[in-house]
Amino acid sequence: MRFRSIGFVFICLFMFGITFFSPSYVLAVYECGGYTDNCPCEASNPFGCQLGNCTWWAWHRICCIWGAEPAWEIVSNWGLPIKTCDWDDKARNRTFFKVNHTPAIQTVAVREAHADNYDYGHVAWVEAVNGNQVTVTEMAWGVSYPGGYRTRTYDAGYFDGGYIHYYHDPPLTTADGLEHDDAAPLNNGAIPVYHFYSTMLEKQLLSIDSNEKDTIIANFPEHAWKYRGIVWYVYPVQQEDTIPVYRFYSPVLQSHLFTTDANEKNTITATFPETVWRYEGVSFFVYLNYVNGTAPVFRLYSETLRTHFFTMNSGARDSMLASGRWRDEGIAYYAFDNG
Repeated sequence: MRFRSIGFVFICLFMFGITFFSPSYVLAVYECGGYTDNCPCEASNPFGCQLGNCTWWAWHRICCIWGAEPAWEIVSNWGLPIKTCDWDDKARNRTFFKVNHTPAIQTVAVREAHADNYDYGHVAWVEAVNGNQVTVTEMAWGVSYPGGYRTRTYDAGYFDGGYIHYYHDPPLTTADGLEHDDAAPLNNGAIPVYHFYSTMLEKQLLSIDSNEKDTIIANFPEHAWKYRGIVWYVYPVQQEDTIPVYRFYSPVLQSHLFTTDANEKNTITATFPETVWRYEGVSFFVYLNYVNGTAPVFRLYSETLRTHFFTMNSGARDSMLASGRWRDEGIAYYAFDNG
């Protein structure tokens, strides 16, 4: 690693050992700067560490937040570039990622090669965005930086290589909800289901509680929970031939689970403590089979994200299945699809 006299700037080198194009042959580095790579990639960080390494930290965050699939995409197809300023170029050529100059949380910020970092550049993980300021966590960057990672705020333009975004499933659009936001009950007494989506967590929240809706809108920024509108209509109390939808919340996964299966509900409550899955009661009532005026609500599951997703939009379902990140779990129930 090169440095400048006593007031040196650690540069972000990739120290590697044996052949690095296949995960099977990577010289895994389990610990760096006092931090252990213990996320879904099973402590197999392929980047080296010398007091701290920005590539080690960025890959660690990619694995922890984006999941193993994009992390191993980097290992298998990027050739583990020594120059971090090449990361944006590598990402542009892969379908898993997109690169632009719009900062966003949970993206990789790329600094091109400059005099202050020789010809290697720098990568950091974006934790927060406030106007034209980005707050990142990073390793091996600064004049008085002894190792491990630190948190620092920069002007967004400092990362002139842009921001690498993981190519998530096609963005949710108005087609995933109704074309209106009329909260009035239907003539049959069915009430709206409000839809929230978190780009930060890549998870969904469904609620018929207008107070809960208003509280979320008032207290959370849109990247945490964005209100998407009304998706369908259900009954707040049981009607003839309807069944309950049970709701759970996991503080561990920061995710909700909805199920109409009483056996699944009983298994979860009997198997997991509330610190893992907390039962929140019956959310609303729906039909298990088609009745006039209803449409199917599909349930999908992502192993990568460890969460379910519900949609009435068959086009959205097909796009999500085509991405390879979601598994079809069929029709969850039937609900009213319009006012």
